[in-house]
Amino acid sequence: MTLWKGTLLIVMFLGALRIAKTCQNTVMSCPSTCAVASDLERDEELINRQMMQLTQNMSTLCQRIKRIQMKREEKQQRHRQRNMELTNLISRQQATVDLLTESRNRLGDRSREVTEGTNDIRRLADENRVLEDRIQQKVVSARSACSVTMETTCPGTIVGRDCAEIYNFGGRTSGAYLITTGSTDVLRLVYCDQDTDGGGWTQIHSHATNDVEFNRDWQSYKSGFGQVSCNGDGNYWLGNENIHSVTSQTHQHMRVDVEDWNGASRFALYTHFGVGSESTDYTLTVSGYQGDESGDIGDAFAGHNFGISDDVLITKHKGMPFSTYDRDNDKYMTGNCARHGSGGWWYNSCSAVNLNGKVYEGGYYQKSDTIYGYDNAMIWGPWKGLWYSLKKTSMKIRPASFHSTVQT
Repeated sequence: MTLWKGTLLIVMFLGALRIAKTCQNTVMSCPSTCAVASDLERDEELINRQMMQLTQNMSTLCQRIKRIQMKREEKQQRHRQRNMELTNLISRQQATVDLLTESRNRLGDRSREVTEGTNDIRRLADENRVLEDRIQQKVVSARSACSVTMETTCPGTIVGRDCAEIYNFGGRTSGAYLITTGSTDVLRLVYCDQDTDGGGWTQIHSHATNDVEFNRDWQSYKSGFGQVSCNGDGNYWLGNENIHSVTSQTHQHMRVDVEDWNGASRFALYTHFGVGSESTDYTLTVSGYQGDESGDIGDAFAGHNFGISDDVLITKHKGMPFSTYDRDNDKYMTGNCARHGSGGWWYNSCSAVNLNGKVYEGGYYQKSDTIYGYDNAMIWGPWKGLWYSLKKTSMKIRPASFHSTVQT
């Protein structure tokens, strides 16, 4: 409406301006009222047409403005919608970023957990292997313990504190007998050698085959294990506690008999032998070596030079405590001699003699035959050196005063 009124004023102004010009062109006279009216009438039609045209133009312009406003509102609506979509998209992307960040953090935590779990699994696997070894040893020990009385049907009827006393009580035949050790009346089955060098020998060790496992734990070696045979060729260990009990009563001699795979047999005699109590880890006392007249095999318990510096010092067994795979008392700083040597023994770093090692048929063997790459056979170093397995060994003890008490 404001535009229309403005236009009308312009038209009227133009009409008045035309009348003024007409008056100016007339020199002598001004138009009459009728003339003016006539001019106004002529211009009215023109003004009406122009007004109609202006009205139409105004209508068209208003429609255009309205369409422009509608389009602008539509664009604004689309922009608002687009902005909302972009805002939602940004929110979703941010949520995705947050989720990925959280997932990455969780993945890092899970990775650390997996690493820790892997380490735990490895540790448990190592512990399981150790437990399996112990269980296997206990199974073998249990079987051996059960088989002692079942497979031995020849125990003599005479009982004594040791085989020397049994000999003096009339048990002059070699074989299996029952002895009492220590202050208890518990009977222990042993083999008595009543023939060698006048008899009276209590066999504390015998090893001829791998039928009995000698790589055992501390408790097994403390109590004893294996099979006592009627001819002395079984596989058994009397037990550190029993050996300590016998050797702590009187001064004892010890005789070691060895045999190679060519049938050669030798012995070593020691005039002093003893084993301490468990509080000393069954420390070994051995001295007074006397060699076999038919062939001296050397004092292995004193150590042996295998060709390496300090060999004698690091393989000397005298004064050493007993070691097993689960109680390492040796001087070998980077390993366990009992585990490497396949049996409990009085190891140093590690040994010049080991009568509880494995038996390799034929004698000679090599590192590839072993588990840990160490010599683990039943050896007597000064006689056969390393990497040679003896065929048969035994350890026997008797009181030093035995011969003066033999009854004829």
